[in-house]
Order: sequence, then C-alpha cells, then structure tokens
Amino acid sequence: MLFFGHTSLKPELICSGSRQQKYSEARSLVAWLAVEEVGHPAAKVARFLGISRVGVKKAVGRGMQLKKYVLLDG
Repeated sequence: MLFFGHTSLKPELICSGSRQQKYSEARSLVAWLAVEEVGHPAAKVARFLGISRVGVKKAVGRGMQLKKYVLLDG
C-alpha cells in the first residue's frame, strides 16, 4: 500500500497490535481497505493484524473516517 511509503511507519509494527496512535490509525486504514474494499473476512484480517475480530470491526469504522484525511495514492 503506497501510503506506507510516505511515512516513517514500520509495517511490522502495524501488525503488532501497537497502541501508538500512528500505528493504530494505519491499522484502521488497512482494516477498512481489506474488509470494505477488498472483501476479506474480518476474522482473516484480525489474524493478519494481530487484533481481535471485534477490534477489526471497530477499526473499519475508524478507517472510514480516516480515509477522508489520508492520501492513499501517489
């Protein structure tokens, strides 16, 4: 995903369950893209991101709000 290239985020920390705001927000965007745009099941995304299925559902909601403020393509 291209927006990672524009930040100092470490992809391994996005999937670590880190509670730092920048990683939590990135995880929310990943969850939103994976569930809403690509169609992956929340359980699969949860395993990938290292969070619970309920956490993914909440993250998807946050991701919908964040997408308005984040440039997702070059």
